Amino acid sequence: MTDVIGIDHIYITVSDLEASEQFYDRVMIRTLGFRKNKFSVAGDPHIQYFNRHFGFVLRPSRVLLAGPSSLLSTRGFRGRCSCCGPSTSRCRS
Repeated sequence: MTDVIGIDHIYITVSDLEASEQFYDRVMIRTLGFRKNKFSVAGDPHIQYFNRHFGFVLRPSRVLLAGPSSLLSTRGFRGRCSCCGPSTSRCRS
């Protein structure tokens, strides 16, 4: 079995990036001693907390049209499910 010693990065989508930054600054920097970096992807601000074994990235949420009259919020964890692809919201396992 492979010995996992870290995770490259996890993206967390948040509805209020400024409030989340204040909270995670306290948790990730002051409490856990992580470092912090800011960057943009396609014009969207991202906030990264990291150490040598783990990366944790906050990104702003978006609201997408899911049908003619419904909205789908994209807040929360987004990862890749081995059975369903990139959207964990479809996974039934």
